[in-house]
Amino acid sequence: MKALWLHGAGAGAQDAPFDKVRTLLDGAEIIAPQLGEPEAAGWGDAIADALDALPPEALLIGHSFGASMLLKVLAERRPHRPAPALFGFAPPWWGPEGWGHEDFHFPDDAAAALDGVGALSFYHGTADDVVEPAHSALYARAFPRARCQLVDGADHVFAGAELSDFAADLARAGLRG
Repeated sequence: MKALWLHGAGAGAQDAPFDKVRTLLDGAEIIAPQLGEPEAAGWGDAIADALDALPPEALLIGHSFGASMLLKVLAERRPHRPAPALFGFAPPWWGPEGWGHEDFHFPDDAAAALDGVGALSFYHGTADDVVEPAHSALYARAFPRARCQLVDGADHVFAGAELSDFAADLARAGLRG
């Protein structure tokens, strides 16, 4: 199995919670490009290139800014791209109800553009002081078929969290025994 990991802003390619995700993916080949400084066009180009190089059966996973930019690129540049699942850890909401930065927000029809993705799951920590837990409800509203879960006690990098919800979602999608 292959997976694409997109790190958060200002982080290295293997930022937290990369190690926990890698352990749960047990033996998957994880592609984790270094995306540089957070900037919509540059990250968008790099993510589009990474998606184009992946087979359709690759998992899509992002943390924070990486997760939100993954959604933006899929919706705007690669609509209907197949993938068995997309998992977003602490993605910020860039629309007016969240952080209000339209350069990073995806279009209103993003949910329809992700119809090629099987399972769609977002995780926000209840102790996250970077991306507030309230962002989870904004994702639930925009992506009605997504599993939007609050992870009790998890901070922005999911320190102290076991990612049991992620493991269960992998199993539910038939991606882990």
